[in-house]
Amino acid sequence: IKFDNYRIAYKDKTPLELLRGVLVYRSLTIDYLVDNAIWIMKKSRSLLGRTLFDKLMRATIYGQFVAGENRTEIMTKIHKMADCGVSPILDYATEEDITRNQPSVYLNIFNSYRFYIYFYSTTTVSTRVPVETQFQADERFADRRENVICARTYFYEGERKCDENLETFMRCIETAKGMGRRPLIAVKVTALGEPRLLLQLSATLNQTESLFNLIAIQADDAMDRCITLESFKKALDKLQMPLTNEQATEVFSWIDINETGCVPIDWGRALQPHMKVTNFFSKLKDATGKPLFVPLEEEDLIQWKKVVHRLQALVECAIHRNVTLMVDAEQTYFQPAISCLTKDLQKVYNKEKGYVFNTYQCYLKNTPCALATDLAEAKRENYIFGVKLVRGAYMDQERLRAETLGYEDPVQPNIESTTQCYNKMLTMIMNNIKNSEIIVASHNEGTVKFAIEKMKELDIRKDENKVLFGQLYGMCDRITYALGAAGYCAYKLVPYGPVDEVLPYLTRRALENRGFVSGATRERELMWKEFKHRYFS
Repeated sequence: IKFDNYRIAYKDKTPLELLRGVLVYRSLTIDYLVDNAIWIMKKSRSLLGRTLFDKLMRATIYGQFVAGENRTEIMTKIHKMADCGVSPILDYATEEDITRNQPSVYLNIFNSYRFYIYFYSTTTVSTRVPVETQFQADERFADRRENVICARTYFYEGERKCDENLETFMRCIETAKGMGRRPLIAVKVTALGEPRLLLQLSATLNQTESLFNLIAIQADDAMDRCITLESFKKALDKLQMPLTNEQATEVFSWIDINETGCVPIDWGRALQPHMKVTNFFSKLKDATGKPLFVPLEEEDLIQWKKVVHRLQALVECAIHRNVTLMVDAEQTYFQPAISCLTKDLQKVYNKEKGYVFNTYQCYLKNTPCALATDLAEAKRENYIFGVKLVRGAYMDQERLRAETLGYEDPVQPNIESTTQCYNKMLTMIMNNIKNSEIIVASHNEGTVKFAIEKMKELDIRKDENKVLFGQLYGMCDRITYALGAAGYCAYKLVPYGPVDEVLPYLTRRALENRGFVSGATRERELMWKEFKHRYFS
């Protein structure tokens, strides 16, 4: 496949669309315009008025990166894409227009709630170490839009707003049904629940896993990747855990989900056993008389159940309309809870087909371990492992937060390490494609070529719908349309929504294209070649 065939890449574009693309990509090389994009757009709106501003945006950046306001507007573009072998991933891209000072109020986390979680040292339970600072709240990072270039952000505004977001996602599913080879939509968990709750749940998951990692180290049969009840009890004794024989048996029964008498070391992050373990250990005291674990409050458990019910309703709505959900990855301090919930949904709904996909960010150091563990669990539990593989959207923000708060940088040291991780994870999934499905979400030409070669090497057919490729609407058409023309499952993430409400999204598109100067330059050059070919050849 050649990714520089402009005749294929832009054959569905009108002359005006080609000129608009050249103009937009050229303007994104001007630092002043990009750095002040949101201010310029808001100022233009106030000077021109709503009608003229809408026309200006549709003729420029909105028209390039957003498909339209509603189903009626986007259907024309989606039909044109379908004629070129490209399917849509619908993404309702609107965001509330809030000030920088509002997020900390919406998060409701800093003054009203503080929590401290502890995990065991390797020698004695009387020594307690604070949970990683990564899972503690800090007001300096309340605005999760800062230093994020390619993901929309939701802020908690109450349960009613979460229910409204659920209705929005359901309308998106209704819009997506019947579109393309396999209809897909993108979903963010932070739209359906309070971020504070996700933060605390992530800390809870982290503390219980830290405990059981220590138990696994002490277990006699750990090399077998499985721990028996007898070995479990011996490990607790070595750690000087204050449990009776009956209590140890009870705890083991909670994590022995399949009742086999042998618990895998990577017993997973299913929420229910975690909650039981946490609540149990919270009743035990260390040498100073303080609880070993800090449990979730009853109110938090009720709130979490609401999040679960919203997502279950969303998945069932999607399955009824044969639409697949991609659950977006978010910041590392939310991700354990998001991944836990997504995997619980996969276990229930991915028995025959991957209706729920989890997202893995290859710029994170822990991704290889997390993905390998989750893959092993999917094989063991016999469900389809749906994976969306991305490089990641939060790199600058994650690095700044780690440096400011003083914990280890979770991000890969350089772009080469990220690419190596991506290719390694891609290979791992394709080697297990029998019970896996993957979306290769990448604008990197080398990565796409690597995936194609792996498909050929492992004899994975294009028409199996097991390997999907995705790029953003308005970007990298040379890759997407070449894949579609060659018969691969090619997708565009298609944002839609009213002009006023997608301004933050458009700002991030501008920032992202500046970050990929060579790719944006090549895109502009190929558009101009197509325009000249049509009218000057």
